[in-house]
Amino acid sequence: MIITYRGHVMLEVKNSYLKLTLLLIVLFISMILGMYVYQHAHSKTTQQVDLIHATYVQPGRVLTPFQLQKTDGTTLSPATLAGHWSILFFGYTQCRSICPTTMDMLHKVYVQLRKDQVKTLPEMVMVSLDGQRDSLEVMNQYVKAFDPDFRGAIGPMKTIQGLTQELGVVYDDSQVSRPDGQIDHSGSLTVVNPAGEVVAFFIPPMQAMDVAKDLETLMNTFQMN
Repeated sequence: MIITYRGHVMLEVKNSYLKLTLLLIVLFISMILGMYVYQHAHSKTTQQVDLIHATYVQPGRVLTPFQLQKTDGTTLSPATLAGHWSILFFGYTQCRSICPTTMDMLHKVYVQLRKDQVKTLPEMVMVSLDGQRDSLEVMNQYVKAFDPDFRGAIGPMKTIQGLTQELGVVYDDSQVSRPDGQIDHSGSLTVVNPAGEVVAFFIPPMQAMDVAKDLETLMNTFQMN
């Protein structure tokens, strides 16, 4: 779509961006409605948590089985997510905007958590949406450039596609085969508790201080059943 004023091009929006925006709107509405129905169907077990920015999911949702390779030599799966807090972010190393911005914000979150003397930091894992260009070595160099405690993960695109659909992550990799091809994708964060349950989502735009405070609230109110 091109908007002109007195013969001059004022704004150009790519069709892929419009498509992604519409998908994000529909997905977000569907996710909110789904969580509303799910929470009210289990109202006897819900717990109120006062969060600044995050969307709280209660009761938590257990992920369906999957397995990816992590940059630290271990695997990422529902089983390995259990036992500690985790933050999942989906992106790719050739990304020009969403990924570096989000990763830098997450580094600031970690700085704040360390400042607040959080004993055990959540594990931050960036899952690659680029099966062609992102190897374990490339991912490891990328994530550690933002924070030495960050991890990356790669795997079969069919597996990642199923995981993104389950978590409401939207992406379009139809242009990835072109030189310097970009992948349009959403920038949400998924929070998984030590029981291996998805308990919160962060939707952009996000402020590091708000994310850090919400993570601390979630960790402080968690009780293993």
